[in-house]
Amino acid sequence: MSSILYKNQRLLKQKTIYDPDEFKIMLEEADAALIGFFDELYKGTNPNTKSEKTNNNNKKKLVSLCYFLASINNKYINGIKADIGSYLETSGASASSIDTLANIGLSVSRRTVT
Repeated sequence: MSSILYKNQRLLKQKTIYDPDEFKIMLEEADAALIGFFDELYKGTNPNTKSEKTNNNNKKKLVSLCYFLASINNKYINGIKADIGSYLETSGASASSIDTLANIGLSVSRRTVT
């Protein structure tokens, strides 16, 4: 998964995919070994016991989780972190709060955003 996300972001200069269905298709088309991977993650959320709204939110969270997991393996998979950092910057978050989130791996640093 890391190699796919790296290729899409760094080599092909594609934007981060946030739509769960689009993300699933992208993974499965890029690597047949990942067919069903996202579905298995989703099944782990016990969707049968939750509302459609909760299930849709969980799918979005799983997409984010995949990006964060891939970024552990490759520091250049940081599109989602850059988007979070940009959002924080434009929302008026303090430099120290952006850097704190960067230190725990949830955002890029303030220097990267500005």
